[in-house]
Amino acid sequence: MKKVLFPAIVSTLILFIWQFISWAAVNFHEKAQSYTDKQDELLNAIKATGLKEGAYFLPLPKPGSSTAEQEAHNIAMIGKPWVMIQYHDAFKVNMAMNFTRGLSIHFISSLILIWMIGLMANQTFMNILKVSLAIGFVGFLFYPYTNDIWYETFDTVASLMDAVVAWGLVGIFLGWYLKKPNP
Repeated sequence: MKKVLFPAIVSTLILFIWQFISWAAVNFHEKAQSYTDKQDELLNAIKATGLKEGAYFLPLPKPGSSTAEQEAHNIAMIGKPWVMIQYHDAFKVNMAMNFTRGLSIHFISSLILIWMIGLMANQTFMNILKVSLAIGFVGFLFYPYTNDIWYETFDTVASLMDAVVAWGLVGIFLGWYLKKPNP
């Protein structure tokens, strides 16, 4: 148990601390959450529409539009502005729950990685580091990069850094801690 619990806790802390550095201390993701001095005007305009809480991509053709109507809409939109909105009725601050959920996800991710390392026949420092980096890179490709392909996000490089640096640091620690001597 100690061979799993201790490295999982340390890995959790590495991931959590990196996310704090990335999102708060240095704020590599600033381009994805930029300030505008028009924020009050925009929020008031959106609220005045009576928009329900949800996620929106604007503009879209009406639901049920034919394929021809959808294609015509897409052609008409070329070169025109578009927006994605994550609209919430009320701002909620619940840092304790957010920290708890973040730490829990990091812990579960760490346990999964340690389990995968346990399945490896050749648990060398480099193999463990490679597997850890692969986990981070696959996670990056699956969500942040795929999202960027379709929606042109503004923090793709920051997300890549999150994957490589955080999981690289975890891999360095786990490679040192869990490596097995060569027979």
